[in-house]
Amino acid sequence: MKRIAAFALLVLAMSAGVRADDGCSQGRVKAAAEKVKAEQAELLGVGVGYGGTDTGVPVATQNLIRGFKDSLAATADAFMDCERGGAGDAKGIETRLADLLGAGAGDSVRKPAGELVVTDQGRDKIYGANLQIAARAEEHEPPLIGFKIGFDIPCGMDEMLLIYQSSGNGWRRMIRWQSDPYSQISGAFGDFFEYAVFGERRGDDWRVAVAHGKPWCSSSSSGFDLDVLRPATGAIASQQTVFHKEAAYWRDMDSTMRGEPDGFELRLNVTSLSSRSDRKVAIYHYRLHQGQLHRYQPVAENARDFLDEWIQADWNEAAEWTARNSLGSLGKEHEIIADMMNAREESSRPELSYGAVQACSGKQKMVQVELNGAPTGWFKYFQIEQGKDSFTLVSGSNAPDPKCTGPDLMGDH
Repeated sequence: MKRIAAFALLVLAMSAGVRADDGCSQGRVKAAAEKVKAEQAELLGVGVGYGGTDTGVPVATQNLIRGFKDSLAATADAFMDCERGGAGDAKGIETRLADLLGAGAGDSVRKPAGELVVTDQGRDKIYGANLQIAARAEEHEPPLIGFKIGFDIPCGMDEMLLIYQSSGNGWRRMIRWQSDPYSQISGAFGDFFEYAVFGERRGDDWRVAVAHGKPWCSSSSSGFDLDVLRPATGAIASQQTVFHKEAAYWRDMDSTMRGEPDGFELRLNVTSLSSRSDRKVAIYHYRLHQGQLHRYQPVAENARDFLDEWIQADWNEAAEWTARNSLGSLGKEHEIIADMMNAREESSRPELSYGAVQACSGKQKMVQVELNGAPTGWFKYFQIEQGKDSFTLVSGSNAPDPKCTGPDLMGDH
C-alpha cells in the first residue's frame, strides 16, 4: 500500500485533467515531439551489460526515464488538443501520433527486448528502444480513447496508460497511470499490461482496471499488480486509486482481460499451494455494487483450483463461496489452514498437495477434493458443488465421504 500512497502524491502533480480549451498549437506539438526524441536518444545512450540482463537502475537512469515519460505525456496532450476526429478514428489517431514520434503502432508489432543493435563498446542500446503506441476507443459518451505507450528496458518493457475524454472540440486527459521511479527493473509496469474501462457508459462516473506484470531477467515467475482507478473530474481534483491487489504469477503464460458493463475479468496463471502442481488459472472477476468492488464467480476453472483459491482468499471473500449452513465449520477450517501456512517456524508449515478429485453419487454436480500435508500425514476432504460458472464449498471432513468414490476427474493434470 506504500506504493499507492507515494503514487497518489505524484498524481496530484501530474494527473489533473488537461483541457482542450488550452488551444491547439502545432508549434507546441512539434516542440514536444522533438523533446521526446532528444530524451529518447539520451536513454539509448545508457550502457547496459551485454545481453541486457542488468536488473539495477541507476538514479541517473531513473531520472531520464521519468523525464521521458513526462515528455511523452506532454506530447500526447498537445497532440490531442489538436485532434478534431472522433473516437471512431482511434486507429488513425494512433498512426498519426506514432508517426510524429517515430514509434511503432499497435500491440502486435512488439518484440522482446534484446533483439537490439549492440554498440562497438559491447553495450546494448536497450533503455528507450522500441517505442510503441496503441490506441483504443471505448463505448462511452462522451467518447473515450486510451493510449498504451511503452518502451524497452532490460528484460521487458515499461508502459504507461493515458485516457482522454472528448471535451468540446478537443480531448481532455482523465487518466495517467505509470510506475514510480524504480531502482530495479521489477518496478516497471511491464511484462504484460492490460486495461478495461467499466462503470457508467455516460458522463464521468466510470472506472478503469489496469493489470501489469513486473519484468525480470532470470525467472519465469514474478509479481503482478491489479489496480482500479477513478478518473479526475470536476468534483475530483485528481485521479484516485480505489482498489489494489498484488500476487505472484507465471510470466510464460498468456494473460487476458476484458471489460463488462459493471466490472471486469482478468485471467492469468498464478501460483498454486500444491507442491505437485505449482500453477493454476486464476480468474479475478469483479463488479461494482453500490459503488464498491466485489469479487464474483467464477474464480477458477475447476473444483481443485477453486479450493486452492478458497484457501488463499481472505475469509470475507471465501465466505461468499461457502454454503450458508456450513459457514461456522468451514470458517474454522479456513482459519486452521491459514495458521498452518503462516506458522513462524518453516518446519511447522505443511507441504500441501492435492489428491484425487472424485464425483459423488446422489448429487450429479458434487465432487470431492482431497488435500494432504506432508510430512505430517494430514488429510482433509472437501465436498464442492459445481454450478454454472461457479463453485460452492459445501463441507469438509477428516475422512473421505463414502458417496464420493468415482474415478479421479483430474488425473495427473
